[in-house]
Parts: sequence; C-alpha cells; structure tokens
Amino acid sequence: MPLPQNNFNINSGVAPAASGGTWRLFLFFFSILMLLVLGYVGLLFGYKPYLKREIVAREQSLADLAAQVSQAEQEDFLSFYFQLVDIKNLLASHVMSSRALGLLQARVVPRVYFSNLTFSSLESKLTIEAFADSYDSFTEQLQAFATTKEIASYAVSNAVQDKGLVKFQAVLTLKPEAYKNKN
Repeated sequence: MPLPQNNFNINSGVAPAASGGTWRLFLFFFSILMLLVLGYVGLLFGYKPYLKREIVAREQSLADLAAQVSQAEQEDFLSFYFQLVDIKNLLASHVMSSRALGLLQARVVPRVYFSNLTFSSLESKLTIEAFADSYDSFTEQLQAFATTKEIASYAVSNAVQDKGLVKFQAVLTLKPEAYKNKN
C-alpha cells in the first residue's frame, strides 16, 4: 500500500495554512462575553425593577398593618416586650444561693455538721461555722473543700477542740458558676 503524499516540502520551509483555531477560540470567548453582557442587562432592566416593586409592595403592606394597630397598642406592646427582655437579663444574672448550698451539701463529710452559714454573692464568699467529731474528720472536710472545683479558695480559722468536738470557721471563695445561672 502506498504512503499518502504530503504536500509539505521539508526543504521549502513553507508551513501549511492555519486551521482556524484562533478564530474558534475568539468566538468562544466572545460568546461568553455576550452571555455575561446579556445577563447583566437582564438583571439591570428586568430583575432590579421587579425587586423595587416588591420592596414598595412590602413597605405598603407594613404601613397598612401599622395603620390597623393603634399607637397606644404599639407602645403597650413595646413596653411589654422590653419588660420581658429585662426579666430575661435579670434572670441570667440572678444568684441561685441554693446551688451553693447544694454544692456544700454534696461535699460535707458525714461526721461534720454546721451551726451557722452566711453567703455573700457580692464577694462570692460562703462563711461557715462547723463542728467535727475529731481532727481526722476536720482534715477530711478540708480535703473535700480542696478537691472541689467550684471552690476557688478557702481559709480556716479558730479551729479548737471543745468538749470532744473540733469547732472551726471556714470562709470559702466560690467561683461564679457555683451559684449563678447557667445560660
């Protein structure tokens, strides 16, 4: 079978004519540009006026709705709404002393009982006066305070043995999460 003849002469240095690839690439990008321009024009003259009409219609419906409700009712509603917001904020910062007492109850040693308890939320301090049946129970109670993560620090004073009982005072500095509401 004979080989096909090639019209290209190696010695002549003349290349065959271009196949039109650059024109095809130009037409492709030009068509993309035209699509973008048409899309922009469509948004500018079609969608933008539609959105403006919708905004005007919604504003008109809001104005009509506002006209149905009297000014006094609107003010009453706003007053009620802001009262609810104030109550929510108040409850968020409300001190729950029962949480501090629950924490103390969970960490008290069975052979220790309390005779006086004072809680100050401003200082985050819980002051207790207590009795323990022995120094072992007393140190066990101190260890319970030391291992409680809600207690930032504690100080013990006036630990004396009286009539077979160890009487002591302790001031516990609590972390805020021990007695404040959790949001």
